[in-house]
Formats: sequence, C-alpha cells, structure tokens
Amino acid sequence: MRERNLRRMVGEFVVIVVGVLVALAVDDWRDYRKERRLEAHLLERLEGDLLVDAADLAVAELVLRRRSWIFSEIDAAVRTGRAPRPMPDAVARIADVDAKVRDARRTELVAAEPLWLDIVGDPLWSLYFTPEFDQADDAFQEMIVGGTLRTLRDPELRSAILAYYRTSRDMAANVMGLDDYNSEWIGLLLEQGIAKGDALSIDDLIEVVGQNSRMATHVRHGIERAAGQSEFLARIAASQKELRARLEGRSTPGR
Repeated sequence: MRERNLRRMVGEFVVIVVGVLVALAVDDWRDYRKERRLEAHLLERLEGDLLVDAADLAVAELVLRRRSWIFSEIDAAVRTGRAPRPMPDAVARIADVDAKVRDARRTELVAAEPLWLDIVGDPLWSLYFTPEFDQADDAFQEMIVGGTLRTLRDPELRSAILAYYRTSRDMAANVMGLDDYNSEWIGLLLEQGIAKGDALSIDDLIEVVGQNSRMATHVRHGIERAAGQSEFLARIAASQKELRARLEGRSTPGR
C-alpha cells in the first residue's frame, strides 16, 4: 500500500513538475516571439530612418559639391582671368540623389531644394542654400527611451547603431557650425544690390566678385569651409555604411 501511494505521489509530483516546466517553456516561447516581433518592428523603422538619412545626406553632399565648384570657378576666374570650365558630372548629375530622395519618399525636396536648378545659368540658389543633415532618429529614440535596444540580439549591431547616431549627431553639428559664413555672404551680396532670386549667371558673379576684395576673400574662405563640411559629411556616410552592412549581415544564412 505504501509503495503504491509512494508511486502515485511520485507520479503526481512528476506531472506537476512537467506541467510547471511546460508552462514556463510556453511563457519563454511567448516572450521570445514577442521580443522577435519587437526586434523586427524596430529594425524596419530603423531601415526607414536610414533611407531618409541617405536622402538628406545626398542632398547636403551635392549642395556642397556645387557650392565648392561655383566658388572655385569664381576664384580661378578672378585670379587668372580664365573662363569657367564645363560643369563636371559629379556636380551636374542628380539622378542618384533624386533616386535616394524618392526612395525615402521625400519628394517635397524636389520642389524645395536647389538641386534641380541650372547652377551655371542661376548659381545663386546653391550659394544661398545651407547644407543640412537632419537626422531621422525616431526608431533610435524608441530604443533608448523605451529601453528596447536590448531586444536586438546582435551585440555588434547594437554597437553599430550607437556609433552611427553618436557620429552623425556630432558631425551634423559641425556641418552647421561651419556654415556661419553664409549670412556674411548674403550680406555682401545685398551690399551689391543682389538678392536671392535675382537672375545672375556665374559670369555675372565673377564680374561682381572681381570688383570687391571682401567678396573675393569670402569666396576663398567658402572653398575651405565647403571642404571641411564635406569631410564631416563623409564621416557620417562612412558610419551609415557600416551600420547598413551590419543590418544586411543579419539576413545572411546562419544568423
């Protein structure tokens, strides 16, 4: 009798233990599925933010290339008297920028930015425009404020995310910080009776700058500043490339 009761008690105990373990396993499985859904949600939003960042970065890079080219041609013409050279493809081409803008669904940039204007016939727009990198960080803020960054299983991906947003934020501040001379340039133009929207060709600007030593000095400084801004944007681009590579690496077999 005692042996039979003992077997029954052992059996009941095993059933209870197994039941508890199964319940815990089910809870763990549910938590795991919930975290994987959250991870997928966060990474989908992150990829969308990176598309927006890529568009803004492409716009800023092209604006700086154009500004640098315009100032360089004006400076060379004023110093040597040579005529402006033909616009290089890297300055004229907007197809790749346009594609990134449309991929990010930022079609309002097509109308708002000076990229789609003829900078030889109407270069003022590019010289008035301030290059910006307006970081899209909604997904990142959700990860930090909500404490959900930990749901990303890949520690190297987490590190790449933190590095990208730290780098892009710091470098974007430097890009804007180097553009304080833009207000001085606008002031110099206004002194000459030139306002944004006036129809001046690059030859007209060469003539105006050639007659004003302050403007000529500003043009030379503008070339140096544009080079510094481009370097900061290049650091953002390199950090973004690293993060994209890490995101793409998640989809490789075995991950």
